[in-house]
Parts: sequence; structure tokens; C-alpha cells
Amino acid sequence: MRKEYEDLTTTEALVLQQVHEDGEDDVPTLSRQLGMSRQYALAVVASLKHKGLLVVTDGYQQLWVRPSARGKRMVRYIWPQAQAYITQF
Repeated sequence: MRKEYEDLTTTEALVLQQVHEDGEDDVPTLSRQLGMSRQYALAVVASLKHKGLLVVTDGYQQLWVRPSARGKRMVRYIWPQAQAYITQF
């Protein structure tokens, strides 16, 4: 396994997967979907942004997150079936 994938925590992987599935999320919705506090969700999002896996934008007084190109590649590496599911529909 490549080193960059070893540095991803389970929680980071779940957040990245959720954002990838949705395409884009605001942080309150993301925290509700995953059953975590907004503060914890923000900390995970900040970590994923620092690793270059999420793009964070500020709009309509909310933080919005979407996977970066690198984040999409990581999801395809971790969950290859996710790409197969997307291409089916």
C-alpha cells in the first residue's frame, strides 16, 4: 500500500467517501450524515484539506467541501467498487 494511503485515518476515509458520494456537502449536513459534531467534522475536513484531498469553499455563510482530484483518486484506490458503481449509472 502506498505511504499516502497509510496516513489516512478511518474517520478521514469515511468523510472522504461521503463527500465523494454526494459530490459536494456543507459541513452541517456532512456532520449530521455521519453522526459527528460540527467541531469534529471541521477538524476532519481541515485534516483532509491539509492532505490535499478536499477542496473547501466558503459560500452562503457555510463551508462547502468537495473532493479534489487527488481525493477522487484516493477513493477509487480505497474503494474500487465505487468507480464501478458510478459508471453503471
